[in-house]
Amino acid sequence: MAAYLVRRLLWALLILFLLSIFAFVMVRLIPGDPVVLLLGLEASEESLIAARESLGLDRPLLLAYGDWLAAIARGDLGLSIFQRKAVWQLLWAKIPVTFTLATAGLLLALLIGIPAGILAALKYGSWFDTTVMFGSTLGLSMPSFWLGLVLIFTFSVRFRWFPSGGYVSLTEDFVEGLTRLCLPAFSIGIIQAALIARMTRSSMLEVLWKDYIRTARAKGLRERAVVLKHALRNALIPIVTTIGMVYGVLLGGAIIIETVFTIPGTGRLLITAVATRDYPIIQGVILLFGLTYAAINLLVDVLYVSINPTITYS
Repeated sequence: MAAYLVRRLLWALLILFLLSIFAFVMVRLIPGDPVVLLLGLEASEESLIAARESLGLDRPLLLAYGDWLAAIARGDLGLSIFQRKAVWQLLWAKIPVTFTLATAGLLLALLIGIPAGILAALKYGSWFDTTVMFGSTLGLSMPSFWLGLVLIFTFSVRFRWFPSGGYVSLTEDFVEGLTRLCLPAFSIGIIQAALIARMTRSSMLEVLWKDYIRTARAKGLRERAVVLKHALRNALIPIVTTIGMVYGVLLGGAIIIETVFTIPGTGRLLITAVATRDYPIIQGVILLFGLTYAAINLLVDVLYVSINPTITYS
């Protein structure tokens, strides 16, 4: 197991290295000059040249990438071109907001998706199974930003049950924070609940007809014990894999939802950085999400062994 984890960490570092190259090169292909946006169209050519030199934007691409990579190795993501603050400080202030939103969406997806998938498998072919499958197909077909706008119009504008946007930390005011989190979390969570429900149903159907399930029922075990202890536990591997993928998708989807609901997370920070061509922030956010995805995948692999001790890594 230790050797496997070391190999996975090395692969993760390689992927992050390739991602850093992609991020560094691609952001510089975005049309527009950050120095012109910073100084304005009326700035003189001498001022533009001096600003590019002070910001290091006049250096050749390969040398600039080498400097940035060396800075990352020291834990320095650079300075924001417009805000003139350390990128890691800006990210540190926004990360809790995005992860809170994504985690709330994941919890909602789990609370809806897993029970719905289990019941659909147990009632295979019934009206409930058909309803779950139809609902999951419908959920997967809806863009999260469209659903968010519909929820704002319905529950904020029309009924005035929830605020239309903004964010309050749960540690600052739990009730107000939870109220403001409901609509955006539902917007991204309900769609992923549809995916989790389909995967749970499919995995459960594969194990419910196994011999050990029939044996457990023949021994007189309660149906709840048969379903939760024997069937669900053996069906968890693909479900956990899906959950790991879903969390990554939720983090990415939070970028759009934060804009729709005016939530000050890394998503809005990234959108603003793209609009202003703030290269260091864009690169920092991309690396952050890449690191998060790698960590999620590694955690899922470790959970496999906890779920099924027969699994071994060599």
